[in-house]
Amino acid sequence: MECLVMYGEIAVKSPPVRRRMERLLARNLEEQSGGRVKRLEGRLLVADPEVPEAIGKTFGVERWTRTLRVDSHDPEDVFTEMKDVLNDLKARSFAVRARRATHDAPSSREMNVELGDLIRRYTGWTVNLDEPEVEIHVELRPEGTFVYLDSWMKDGPGGLPYGSQSRVVCLVSGGIDSPVAAWYAARRGCEVIWLHLDRGKYGSEVDAVERLAGKFSEWLPSDVELLIEDFEDFMESLEGLEGESARYRCVLCKREMIRRACDVCENVGAVAVVMGDVIGQVASQIPDNLAVIDRVARFPVFRPLLGFDKNEVQRLSERLGLFEVSKEHRPCPLAPRNPVKSADPGKVLKLEEELGVLHRGLRGSGVAGSEEYR
Repeated sequence: MECLVMYGEIAVKSPPVRRRMERLLARNLEEQSGGRVKRLEGRLLVADPEVPEAIGKTFGVERWTRTLRVDSHDPEDVFTEMKDVLNDLKARSFAVRARRATHDAPSSREMNVELGDLIRRYTGWTVNLDEPEVEIHVELRPEGTFVYLDSWMKDGPGGLPYGSQSRVVCLVSGGIDSPVAAWYAARRGCEVIWLHLDRGKYGSEVDAVERLAGKFSEWLPSDVELLIEDFEDFMESLEGLEGESARYRCVLCKREMIRRACDVCENVGAVAVVMGDVIGQVASQIPDNLAVIDRVARFPVFRPLLGFDKNEVQRLSERLGLFEVSKEHRPCPLAPRNPVKSADPGKVLKLEEELGVLHRGLRGSGVAGSEEYR
């Protein structure tokens, strides 16, 4: 079995960058599909993939298809090799779409006409170039003629090859948003490290996050690294806040999360923090509060989902195979009924001083565990 892989954005890069990304995409395809990859002009060819479906989960792949390779450019030879495929089809109209990538072959127009005529006489189908029931793609290349049907084509995730961009730390809970945000960072080629802050007695989600990490790894050529840090100590300090101060719990919590994520960035050589915030979804994600929260960041904070709405993110989670785990997520028990909508920076600093969190370094028990999930 052979599969042709089409990429999108990689094709418009400068020649050196394009070559580098093609090589990286080829390596990732070999890791994920278990096949052998050969670089063609504008395409990648995957031979004998052990897991063909993994091609559609490889970042950088725009579309892919199984293909029939014919070791000839002669229309009659191509037609002869295609007969079994044609016999399995039920249709009334068709079109041939030829594309030539070598001068040692008939022109695309000649192939369209000659192969089309052979198919028409064999099947009795009519030619319909506008809305054909069967669309036959023919790519004439130095390596041979590659034939595939439009109905065989499948979408890939697009984006850039994983590992083509710098490392980032993704703050991940057991909920819906943050794993999807991490997926978008990975889709743009970033090497992602998951950081989960364990709430302990306030609703530990370690089991759910570990399961999410396993499912997330299906999209990666390498194991996703999951760091788990104790956060129960800080949650205890938040529980002690009462009255007006209790309204600041979520803002204080998010600021501490970013502090710890920035600490990890320094430790692992990452360049940014990734979060799953959606503007206005909850009080801590109101722009006024986000501005206050980000003041503690020592690294850029990326929020890939800022412009999405809740239903869009849920649909993405379902499509990525993450939702069945994420839907078990339970809200934080310390979230106030009436959280602050526009946090006072001065009040925030005062509360943090009272809580004793205005210092650097990993808190609590530090990084409690680091595992790779596949």
